[in-house]
Amino acid sequence: MGKYLPIFLLTFVNVIGFSLLIPVMPVVAEKYVDPSLVGVVYGGLISSYALFQFLFAPILGSLSDKYGRKPVLMLSQAGTTLSWVIFGIGVLLPDVPVAGLSLPLIVVALSRVVDGITGGNISAAQAWVSDMTEPKDRTRVYGLLGATFGIGFLFGPAIGGISSSTPIGFLGTAIVAFLISAVTLIVMARKLPESLPEQKRDRELHIHFARELNILHKISGFSHNKFVTRLLLIRVFFALVFSSYTTIIILYLNSGFGLGQLGLGLMMSIIGIYSIFNQAYLINRFVRARGELFSVYLGIVLTFSGLLILPLIPTGLIVPGTAVNMSLVLVMINAYFLNLGITLSMPTFKTLLTSQVAPTKQGVITGIDESLLALGQGVTPILAGGLYSAFGLLTFVVFAAMLLIPNIIIWLQTGHPVLRLPEDSTSVR
Repeated sequence: MGKYLPIFLLTFVNVIGFSLLIPVMPVVAEKYVDPSLVGVVYGGLISSYALFQFLFAPILGSLSDKYGRKPVLMLSQAGTTLSWVIFGIGVLLPDVPVAGLSLPLIVVALSRVVDGITGGNISAAQAWVSDMTEPKDRTRVYGLLGATFGIGFLFGPAIGGISSSTPIGFLGTAIVAFLISAVTLIVMARKLPESLPEQKRDRELHIHFARELNILHKISGFSHNKFVTRLLLIRVFFALVFSSYTTIIILYLNSGFGLGQLGLGLMMSIIGIYSIFNQAYLINRFVRARGELFSVYLGIVLTFSGLLILPLIPTGLIVPGTAVNMSLVLVMINAYFLNLGITLSMPTFKTLLTSQVAPTKQGVITGIDESLLALGQGVTPILAGGLYSAFGLLTFVVFAAMLLIPNIIIWLQTGHPVLRLPEDSTSVR
């Protein structure tokens, strides 16, 4: 497994960079805007990164098919490192209005845009894994990649909460993130091998940036493969629901339980522990026992159920004679099953997709997959925040219902309520 260490490190650092901002961004928003606008601004900061990642991830994925994985991964990591320099400059600027907005907030948003533009390194990283791994082992390796994601999610929020609570505040967060990103860039330059030989590169591929930005055009390239296009339909709705949940749960824990930066960091670290356990010990066993497609649907069912249960958990339950908040305990227990559903589906989507396309299209399909996830993260945070402000926890029910929509469409198209593998599938089971 030593050959995977640089790519695991890249994944770890990317998750650290994203997750350490989870407890920080609501406080950044509170510092620079009116309290009534915190939810919208927080959603906007989250969306700014994800929206530009959605636009540029397919381009980076296609570039990696043509020029190799390592140059694209290096470029992407350099962009992430630069984004933390911009973030650090932003939090040092005086709080003066520019066009009615706080100058530091504008620069912080710019840092998220820069990181989003170069944030497609995940798609190139997944294509690298696909290049270096036999099809039968991809679910296991993607599962380990997911466990690395969980480890990053374990440490990221804690690092964000602690670093932003130091005397230098948000600058401490920027410095820590910059150092981690810079070290990773150096390690990649020295240790990461190229996974795509010259003879396997798609030299006939012509990069048309306007066309590359059109995700529908990219998907149309697989229109002959109904399984892939229908799986992508399920994927985009799952991405919308996933990003809505991750946005609202932060707002809920912050407002419903009065958790600050450190408290939010601790709760997100617990969810990171869930991810590590599920990815490292359960996911591969599920897939080997029942197959990838079954695992995807089991994950959807668990996610659907967890979203419906969450609004039913009573508030204000305190264990008599103690300070233990049982409501919060029940929320975190439910969060485990939600996380199990998410971690069952996420890596398995990728395995199914990469198993159904040609080797020269691995970068394209992983870029599309990452863009769909980024689309969800780019579109829904502001929408989810607004719905939560209006309807509270019932918003979770709305997004649970969204998980049913793609399967209703597939049912109408095929007469079957669930997706079926093609008869000549090379996928496991």
